[in-house]
Amino acid sequence: MWFSVVLVFLPIIGGARVYLDNDGPAVVGAPIMFTARVELDGDEGRPSELIYEWADNASPQHYNKSEPTSSLQATMLVVFNVNDLFGYYTMTVTVKEPRTILPDSVIGEQSTLYSITVNLNGHIELSQPGVSQREPGHVSTANETRLTVRFRDPHHFLDSASKIEYFWSVNDRRNLGPFVHPDLSYNFTKLGSNFARCIAVAHFDKNVTAGTGSDSSKWGLFSLSFLVDAPITVVNVSGNNWLKHGELLNLTVHCNGTGPWNYCVNVYSGRYNVTGNETCPYPSVTAECSVGIVRYLRDNGTYTAVSVLSNAVSRRVTPVAITVYTAARQSQLSYYIIPLSCALAALVFILFGSIKLIRSRRDYNLEIADFDFSQPEALNHPSFGRRLLASLWPGGARHATGAAGAESDAILPRGRTHRRSYGLVEDYEED
Repeated sequence: MWFSVVLVFLPIIGGARVYLDNDGPAVVGAPIMFTARVELDGDEGRPSELIYEWADNASPQHYNKSEPTSSLQATMLVVFNVNDLFGYYTMTVTVKEPRTILPDSVIGEQSTLYSITVNLNGHIELSQPGVSQREPGHVSTANETRLTVRFRDPHHFLDSASKIEYFWSVNDRRNLGPFVHPDLSYNFTKLGSNFARCIAVAHFDKNVTAGTGSDSSKWGLFSLSFLVDAPITVVNVSGNNWLKHGELLNLTVHCNGTGPWNYCVNVYSGRYNVTGNETCPYPSVTAECSVGIVRYLRDNGTYTAVSVLSNAVSRRVTPVAITVYTAARQSQLSYYIIPLSCALAALVFILFGSIKLIRSRRDYNLEIADFDFSQPEALNHPSFGRRLLASLWPGGARHATGAAGAESDAILPRGRTHRRSYGLVEDYEED
């Protein structure tokens, strides 16, 4: 019997899981909803009905116990109507299986922390029409930025307001408003950190705000810090894209905009049609937008190098056509000029040297004076006929003079000579 009592009153939590959350924070006067959800393991032993018992630690306490239901999900709505009760509270839900005679059996229990505020809840949202590539918290200088106040009001409490006014401040230097719409369009040009603030004031009629005190309006202060970046607008590619076979492709891609930049480069064989949607699955990051493209292209033909550059607010895809060709082998002009010049110079030297040698051997005068003092002067004096014969025919002088003439002729140079006679002295000049 003792054991049966223990088994009956012991909470049966094993095999069941309870989840509890809320849609707060909520401003005083607005509803806040709590949602409980139960998960059971299998259908065996599954209870046909459940009871949800709610209780928080507020003062006065919010308490509710549901009727038995077959649903595995239940909600509870709570409204704080006094401004002085703002703060943090804890709501607890206990899920039980109803019993007819015995006490209800506990299936599970869960708690959640929630917040009640005096001021309106929400945030400022950034958007830029026309900018598809943008990281959260970044805006582009090239497009107008839209700032929008988004209230945390899941139960449309502010729909009962007669008017909501919005007062904006940008970088604490410019105040704009009031506006009746929650949007502000602004063109930010200051690079780097920027921020915006908005005060939203909701006005209520007194009959609508009954139970929320004497205050007929509620306000909220919202602020947002973000970065303003310059987009990539210019991409330049430098380097030679016409390559002889065997040359290394070496291109450099430069761009502008605000860094850091993500990039990747792919080289495709043939012509590649860029779609503009190319991305980098595993990008590299650089602090300077100067990206090198170095590749060895093995085969002749056409290639396309596609670079994808992006920063926080833009992306640019740039194709570059590349041609690899084999140049026709042509002999250089120096291969002919240098040997020909040397041959001509050698020929000129040989020619001039030969002419100089021939002329130096032929162009000289030989003068012979033959004085024979052993003969009487009368015998050695030639007659007029001899002199005439020697003048007309030098060879005849040898025969005419006899042995003496032959002996003197033996020393004469061979070849053509010019003979001049000075009595017994004869002058021979070689042609």
